[in-house]
This record gives sequence, C-alpha cells and structure tokens, in this order.
Amino acid sequence: MLGTRQVSLHFLAVLLLTCSMGVCSLRSSARAAELGQADVVAARAIEARQPVSVPKTAGDRLFYATVYGDIWAHTDLLTLPLDAVKGILRTDRVYFVGVGLGYTLVPSFSVPMPFCACGINGLRLEVEGQFGSYFGLQDHLESALVLLLRSPQFPLLAGFSVNVAIGEGVSYAYSLPNFEGSVAAEGLDAAGPRKFLNYLAYEMEFSHEQVKNWHLLLNVRHRSGIWGVIAPHKTGANYIGGGIRADF
Repeated sequence: MLGTRQVSLHFLAVLLLTCSMGVCSLRSSARAAELGQADVVAARAIEARQPVSVPKTAGDRLFYATVYGDIWAHTDLLTLPLDAVKGILRTDRVYFVGVGLGYTLVPSFSVPMPFCACGINGLRLEVEGQFGSYFGLQDHLESALVLLLRSPQFPLLAGFSVNVAIGEGVSYAYSLPNFEGSVAAEGLDAAGPRKFLNYLAYEMEFSHEQVKNWHLLLNVRHRSGIWGVIAPHKTGANYIGGGIRADF
C-alpha cells in the first residue's frame, strides 16, 4: 500500500513538472512573438520616417538649360503653320545658335473655364533668358527675356509625351541686323532693321518616361514691332528650328 502511494506521488510530481515546463515554454513563445511583432512595427515606423525616392517628372523641374538652333523663315507668323503643312515654307541663309536658362516661377496652377465647373489644370509659369549669335546673311549677338505659359503633359505613344508653351517677352540685338527688316527680307516696303523688338516664343517639348530630365524641342522665334506699336511693320522676322533641353 505504501509502495503504491509512493508511485502515485512520484507520477503526480512528474506530471506537475511537465505542465509547468509547458506553460513556461508557451509563455516564452508568446513573449518571443510579441518581441518579433514589436520589431516589425518599429522597423515599419523607421521606414515611414525615411524619405522615399520618387522619380522626377517634367513638371517637377525648377531650372532648365536649352541649346537652340534656328533658321530664317520667309512667312508671316499667322500663315507659318499652314505653309509648313503645305510644304511651301521658304527659308534663307540666316542661322541662329543660342542657349537659354529657364526657371519655374509657378510649378502648377489651374485656370477655371467660363460657363462650366471645369478648368485647365497643371499649367506652369516659367521665365527664360536667352543669348545667342547669328551667322550667314547677318552676323550679330542677341539676347531675349521671355515669360512662358506651359501646358500639362499630353501622353503620346510608346512612353512619349508632349507639352506646348507660348511666351511673351523682349529681344535686343547688340548691333543692327544686316538681313532682318531689309529689302531683301521684306521687299520694297521694308522699314529697316531695329535693335529692340517684341519677342514671341512658341514651342513643343517632347519627353520620354525613361529619360524624364531630357527633352527635344520644336520652336518658333518671332521678333516684331507689334504691328507698329514699338516699331514699324516689317521690321522683324520669324525663325524656326529645334533644340535639346536638360532639367536640373
């Protein structure tokens, strides 16, 4: 009888020890899980505080630099697009090579449209200074300062996109042009060249999603007296060409 009680007590002691060890193991596992979960939460919190690198788009730029190349076009500004489409646009041996440095004044704004609850979004306002030289039938230095209104990006095919811009400013030739405003350029009613004229800029800027900081341009440069406001009619010129632009 005494032996049976001793065996029972021994079995009960082993059972209690096993249970206590299991409880401790469960508590340790739960504690480890809590610590692991806490580490995950802490890591996520650290990641959330770190800046995330986001690829730039054309609309994110602050400064940009451009190289231009243009040629004289024998046409009026209003008929230039139609003449180009018809293939009757005449040019002459007056060439311009220049550089431009631009700055984004307003990176994005909207213009409400009348008579509806809609608007044009993603417009940009930029300012650009240009400096260049002519060669060919005229040879002088020229600078321009222009304020540009740029459209949002319009998607094309194969990752390409385009925006358009129109600019208003002033242009100054450092010496009187030899060809611009002359009889050879404007005919018998030419008013003669002028140093200071109004300046209009038109351009299409093409981009690709793989190289968003580089762009190809098609542009028109227009110098004029604003129909006699600051200089006589037929004193200016139109130049067509293109360029390459880098954002930074």
